[in-house]
Amino acid sequence: MKPPLTRPRSLLVATDLSSRCDRAIDRAVLLAREWGARLVVVTVPERAQLGQLQAQGPLAVTGEEAELLQAQARRRLQAELGEAGVPYDVQVAHGPVGAALLKVADEQRCDLIVTGTARAHGLGRLVLGSTVDLLVRRSPVPVLVVRQRGRRAYPRLIVASDWSPPSRHALEVAATGWPEAPITLFHAFGAAYPARAGVDLASARDAGGEQATRAAAAFIAGCTLPEPVRLRLRLWLDSGDPGLLLQQHGWRHPEDLVVLGTAGRSGLAAMLLGSVAERLLDMIENDVLLVRPV
Repeated sequence: MKPPLTRPRSLLVATDLSSRCDRAIDRAVLLAREWGARLVVVTVPERAQLGQLQAQGPLAVTGEEAELLQAQARRRLQAELGEAGVPYDVQVAHGPVGAALLKVADEQRCDLIVTGTARAHGLGRLVLGSTVDLLVRRSPVPVLVVRQRGRRAYPRLIVASDWSPPSRHALEVAATGWPEAPITLFHAFGAAYPARAGVDLASARDAGGEQATRAAAAFIAGCTLPEPVRLRLRLWLDSGDPGLLLQQHGWRHPEDLVVLGTAGRSGLAAMLLGSVAERLLDMIENDVLLVRPV
């Protein structure tokens, strides 16, 4: 029997101490307040930064240099977090960024990793860098990718589902973290049977919708949800491409949180299933919470 889910008690937020990480920090502070959680702020200096501190010899960090980096990071973050009203700690990690963040998250027993994104110059679209990609694929705890400015709690959660066990776990995690927020279960379906000569497309879509409604009822019945959440859970069943539908929703409601379940598999299956989540992550305008099964 899997252990009962609980709200996160410790959050890790990654920053490179630049302004592009402000949104991730702002959202992490809001969540820490909402949950009464501890915040672990982690920065991983780039090799160029370390080179400025070490004029000669191999590129290795001494204890004195590590203390200097820690003090610099703490001073800069103190100005941002001093009035946050949440308990926090600053960690300076070293090594490849993704691996370093996962190591600190494990050592500090963090229940959620919060990260920002990079953006392509001139295009304004998301660029999934190697760090975010690694976190999405390897983090044992949920990863929140922040792209919208956090000014208030998420007004609504959209949980995308394909009726699989990972998407069931994603819904349960969403209901545990935000038990009082409106939650909408989203599923995109095709026709119940392929279009062919003599088949009315509208009737085919209606049949697909009826099939999806039955599948949704069975899916929800198999989820472990608080009764108030179960009673007010809304369905959004639509025909079409899930990425385009969620992208259009984000244009109208950029403040909503989208929740995606990802497969906890290895090898080729993980690459294929992971690519679906990454495509959605690339298209969606909203903040996205990615949840792997336990």
